[in-house]
Amino acid sequence: MIGSTAAGTSAAGTVGIIGGTASGLGAAASLATAPVTIAVAGVTALATLGVEAGCYFTDERINDPKQIYDLLKQLVSSGSPTDLGIVMGKLEEPWFWRKNDAGEIEAFALSTLYIVNGTLMSRDWFANTKVGDIAVVLAPVP
Repeated sequence: MIGSTAAGTSAAGTVGIIGGTASGLGAAASLATAPVTIAVAGVTALATLGVEAGCYFTDERINDPKQIYDLLKQLVSSGSPTDLGIVMGKLEEPWFWRKNDAGEIEAFALSTLYIVNGTLMSRDWFANTKVGDIAVVLAPVP
């Protein structure tokens, strides 16, 4: 019996060494795959999603194309005519254009524009494009 126990212990030790559980990596792998670790990671992920969802619904959003058009019309009338403008097509929707930092003209269809927390954005296929910041500055009454 003693011989069989010694052989069993030796075999288990050899398999442990071959499998890598005798090293620090094996210990780290067993810790990472422990049920408690997985449960804590799941709770953390759910909490993060909850916070993100809360921020999404508390952001100040303007999605109405009429409101955005009126705001852009005021912006264009107060800005430089060579830096930004609105193009009205006969059969198409209005387009807003502006010069970027490199001096190139970028155009955005009005239906893709929205404002979130003072930032004019354009809906795209993947990440939405930041068009620019919108700020209202009140002039002092003379």
